[in-house]
Amino acid sequence: MFSGFGEPCAGPQPHYTERLSLIPIGPELADELFRLHQDPGITHWYGPWTVDDACERVAAMGRAWQVDGVHKWLAYDRATDTLVGRGGLSYTAEHRLEIGWAVRESLWGRGYATEIGRAGLDFAFGELGASEVISFTETHNRRSRAVMERLGSGTTGTSRTAVSRSCSTSSEPTSSRARYCRGRREAPRLRRRAPAAPAATTCMQH
Repeated sequence: MFSGFGEPCAGPQPHYTERLSLIPIGPELADELFRLHQDPGITHWYGPWTVDDACERVAAMGRAWQVDGVHKWLAYDRATDTLVGRGGLSYTAEHRLEIGWAVRESLWGRGYATEIGRAGLDFAFGELGASEVISFTETHNRRSRAVMERLGSGTTGTSRTAVSRSCSTSSEPTSSRARYCRGRREAPRLRRRAPAAPAATTCMQH
């Protein structure tokens, strides 16, 4: 890809945290994303994915990285290259930045979701110049809500929304969503290293 002035344009770049390599998701990572979404802890919240689902998602994520300059990462352990999870930012239909994460069940409780979330906030409030970031989770997903609160998000309310059975394992026809907000002034900063049923909303401001 070129800028029009004879200089190559950099594509989406990896980010690094203390423990994680965060790799922008594109079509070349379809197999990895599909493998991640076979994890029982992730399937519980997102429902089962087929290979076609994964291919469709990585194509959309790759386009978003090229067009918007932002979307989700796959997270790998820097020491072992073990696939840890995924997460990062994306734009909503209202063009608000939303942050999220999903970590393999065997790795829950080790702070990986918080580490991914902090990297996303650093990217949003730093390179993207965002003033706020929102987030959503099921209201009964206590682990995810705890991550949002550790990241400095404040709840802004709840709402009831229809649940798509392709996206949720809940048997309820509607889902309650809690809203959180995180602002720029509260954002933790990370160093970049060279070779990073009921639902809740979070809004984060810089």
